[in-house]
Amino acid sequence: MSEEQKMIGQLYRLCREYSKISLLDEERLMKFKQWFMYIAQKCLKPPAITGNQELIELFVRSLDNLFQDTLNARLSIQGTLKVDTLGKSHMQDPYDLEHMS
Repeated sequence: MSEEQKMIGQLYRLCREYSKISLLDEERLMKFKQWFMYIAQKCLKPPAITGNQELIELFVRSLDNLFQDTLNARLSIQGTLKVDTLGKSHMQDPYDLEHMS
């Protein structure tokens, strides 16, 4: 198994371990976010082994449904939604990983 596969495997294991994080579970969220961002930054270093979209999907899937909805609303209100030069949103990759913190 390559180093890249190990890192991706670590992310998936972390997300399974910390699945269904709720809004009220601040300590668990902070631990998850710390480990997730540590591994994700390694994955994004050139040459990147994964992209922003996959990382965002993994992160958000670890949250419960209410938390996902709340996060999406907050990011939309803050204006962090990514748009192209015509002002259209990137529906498949709407946010940067840095906005998850």
